[in-house]
Amino acid sequence: MLRELVHRVANNFATVAALIRAKANLVGDAEAKAVLNEAIEQVSVMARVHRRLHVGDKDVALDSESFVRELCADLKASMARGRPVSIECVAIRRPLLLAHAIPLGLIVTELVTNTLKHAFPDCRRGTVRVRLEGSNGGLRLTVEDNGTGFESHGRANGRGQGQALLRALSQQLGGCLEFKSTDRGSTFRLDFPHSEAADPPAPARLRIATPLMPT
Repeated sequence: MLRELVHRVANNFATVAALIRAKANLVGDAEAKAVLNEAIEQVSVMARVHRRLHVGDKDVALDSESFVRELCADLKASMARGRPVSIECVAIRRPLLLAHAIPLGLIVTELVTNTLKHAFPDCRRGTVRVRLEGSNGGLRLTVEDNGTGFESHGRANGRGQGQALLRALSQQLGGCLEFKSTDRGSTFRLDFPHSEAADPPAPARLRIATPLMPT
């Protein structure tokens, strides 16, 4: 019964994404279309999480390695197609509970999307690297690029919905998110506790090394 419920939820998310995509195709304003496309990516992440869940006796979980790799492959196909930008991904294999997988997937999507949007202007060639590895008994997510750096665009001191979303998602994981940027690229690092227990970790105090860029 639980397996069937998980499958139905995944289908519902996919349906919502399809409905938003249909509306986005009718919108002429470029900014509005971009916002709708971001919403599609976020809903698609939740559908992707549910489709990859493995149902056990008590909990539902997914494999972190295949999840992050496939997520990066999907982002490359949808966001970097036709651009001279590669997305490299390395991920450790750990079971991720649903309560952890959704915020982690949304964080990866937000960071990679923003990097592709801001770090490589004018068809600049570059690389985005995504790593999920063990760190001090927990997990560490790193997203880095060799782009122009957000400070060079005057965005490092800005605020936006992207920053608020990353803060909220990091707190859901009980994590600490840090960011640094130079004219040779940017690095985002999130350290968060990892548990295979059913209860998610209590939110830890969030520490931002430097302000995040807005969407």
